[in-house]
Amino acid sequence: MLTYFRLEIASARSHCPYSGVLCGQHPEAAPTPATTACSHGASSIRSSPPSGRRLQPVWNRYCIVTLRKLLPSLEKASWSNEQTSTILQDHLLELNHILSSHKMCGFPLNFAYTKIEDIEEAVKGTGVHCYESLDVEFALAVYVHPYPCDILSVWVYVASLVRRR
Repeated sequence: MLTYFRLEIASARSHCPYSGVLCGQHPEAAPTPATTACSHGASSIRSSPPSGRRLQPVWNRYCIVTLRKLLPSLEKASWSNEQTSTILQDHLLELNHILSSHKMCGFPLNFAYTKIEDIEEAVKGTGVHCYESLDVEFALAVYVHPYPCDILSVWVYVASLVRRR
């Protein structure tokens, strides 16, 4: 798994193609994922436990993968003429397996990228991380969609999950 993600547009060192091979490197010399300077996102939020919690957060990997699948369709829906009800039905179908075993509280957020601190503040401002139960798990997925002229649309899906008994 990759370790962190930086969105510094001005620095060429912050950019890595999806393959993990750095520009100008031969594919055999590609760094391992643990040493690559790119990630699936949100490491600065994930790196510290939510405020007020005694333990490190538990991340629900299955939910993270599912939420990651949903974010590109939300970006497409924001500018396409597709029916919102169709997108909502597809969204709920993807989440059904998770909702059958967990109670989920969460939602997608959309930002125009300006600086990472603004996104961190907005995600922390949702209060999803303030759940008091010790058996809570979290899911955080990030999708960045590029547009011309260095415009980035950032989607963050944040959720807390508690296993149904």
